[in-house]
Amino acid sequence: MKAQEVLKEFLLKTKEIIFTPSFFFKRIKKEKGYLKSLLFLLFLTSFSFILTALVAIIFYKGTPPKINFILIAFLFFISSFLSTLILSAILQIILFLVKSQQKFEKAFQIQVYIRIPGAITGALPYGGLISLIWGGVLLYLGVKEIYSLSKVKAVVITACWLLVVIVLPILLLRFFPTRT
Repeated sequence: MKAQEVLKEFLLKTKEIIFTPSFFFKRIKKEKGYLKSLLFLLFLTSFSFILTALVAIIFYKGTPPKINFILIAFLFFISSFLSTLILSAILQIILFLVKSQQKFEKAFQIQVYIRIPGAITGALPYGGLISLIWGGVLLYLGVKEIYSLSKVKAVVITACWLLVVIVLPILLLRFFPTRT
């Protein structure tokens, strides 16, 4: 696959997720393997890193600190991949509990594609809240379409996932406090 084709597919998928998410998830239901979603995650993380760096440079007051951008970019990619794996595992466990029989790759694909709101709004004020709500809507649509679940089951899965995503960091901070 040429770089130009990968970029074109990335832009097409991004447009579909934003404007026609139900159609996108119906189409993605047939996607096999991890390669396309991993490439998408790589592009998405790159876009998010560049956007965050630009916002930081534009709005940083004073002299910017000397930063090793290669190290930060590497850590950005690693944390993005690991968080996607963890959230995919959480989604897979929730799906297992409601007796949905699908492979882990579908949970991983959903997690990758619902990261778009975070990449677009993550660097903005209240971007995390916006991306959480928007991502929750995309998760609902993705679970409903890919797993062919009823609206009620899709809402329950989305609510459980949101609860874990909101409560887990709070618990981690409670038991592993940061230094002030």
